[in-house]
Amino acid sequence: MASNRKRLGLSAADFGLLVGASGQSVYAWEQGKARPRGRNLAAIAALRGVGKREVVERLAALKSGEQS
Repeated sequence: MASNRKRLGLSAADFGLLVGASGQSVYAWEQGKARPRGRNLAAIAALRGVGKREVVERLAALKSGEQS
């Protein structure tokens, strides 16, 4: 997960926003201290084939309050 997050150039907080979790949760998952829940797993898997441009667009939409 960390390698995918870094490939996309995302902070833990932004990655968490995209998958419906906090940045702290993302760090805990990456360190093996916790495991993502089912809905988070689906969102994480969905980000695997996404490029940087699409991630930037999704983040902008989430941060502006739009639903995508």
